[in-house]
Amino acid sequence: MQGITDKNEGIDERVKIIEEKMEGRDEDIVDKVTNTIVEKIEAVDIVQKTAEVVIRHIEEKEKREKRKKNVVLYDVPESSQNEVQSRIDDDLSRCNDLFETSLRVRECKIERVSRLGRPREDNRSRPMLVQLRSEDEKWSILTSAKNLKHETNPEKKKIGISKDLAKEERDAEKRVRQELYEKRSNGEQGWYVKNGKLYRGQATRNRF
Repeated sequence: MQGITDKNEGIDERVKIIEEKMEGRDEDIVDKVTNTIVEKIEAVDIVQKTAEVVIRHIEEKEKREKRKKNVVLYDVPESSQNEVQSRIDDDLSRCNDLFETSLRVRECKIERVSRLGRPREDNRSRPMLVQLRSEDEKWSILTSAKNLKHETNPEKKKIGISKDLAKEERDAEKRVRQELYEKRSNGEQGWYVKNGKLYRGQATRNRF
């Protein structure tokens, strides 16, 4: 009986040793699998973030390309027509009249017009986005915008024309023009804005 007991104790000891070894191996296997999964997740995360950056870059480039042919008109009275198409037709008519008679740009094809934003509670006119046929036509409009200062019609004379800028660009230009206003208000002469930057000296043509 004592011999059997000793043998059982020996077997139990061996089983315990084997279990300990197996547990250690299980932990090693789990660690290896876990590390592999983590590495793959990190790799997928890097790929996903890279893809998001690339997609965002492509979208921004496409938006810039679309804006190349656009101008934005400010303080153009809005149509009182009820039908959407009738309001669009009125805006087209106003634009064509402004470009041909006030700016004297006759060879100009308007592809599309639309109002930016929702109707305002104060009934002020929303900016109008005008898409032209080509980038050259856009620059013809912008270059000729100076002719509005000779306009005798007060409604047309107050109209402003600018490039179609992204929000970041609009904010930057607004800051620059505010800085220009402050300098001129303080009596500092010779400052002007060109290509979105503030300069001092003799102003040149095509300042936008």
